[in-house]
Amino acid sequence: LNLGTNLISVVATAADSVILPQPLLGQTVIVVNKAVSGFACNVFPGVGDAINGGSPNAPYSLVVNKVVAFYGFTATDWFTLISA
Repeated sequence: LNLGTNLISVVATAADSVILPQPLLGQTVIVVNKAVSGFACNVFPGVGDAINGGSPNAPYSLVVNKVVAFYGFTATDWFTLISA
């Protein structure tokens, strides 16, 4: 994934995934899952990084038709803001 907005349009299986870049304080990555398959997409942090204070390397499951903003909080932590 890149900084800014990223559109996921194909999720062929429930195991499909993407990887966030290295987090930096103030950095934002927005991910939109618009896959017509209806599958969620796993969003992984970089190796050794964490999302929402979870375990290192654990994925965030982004369900279809949702948007999530990942905010870099430290050099190893992402936190999220999720659409309704």
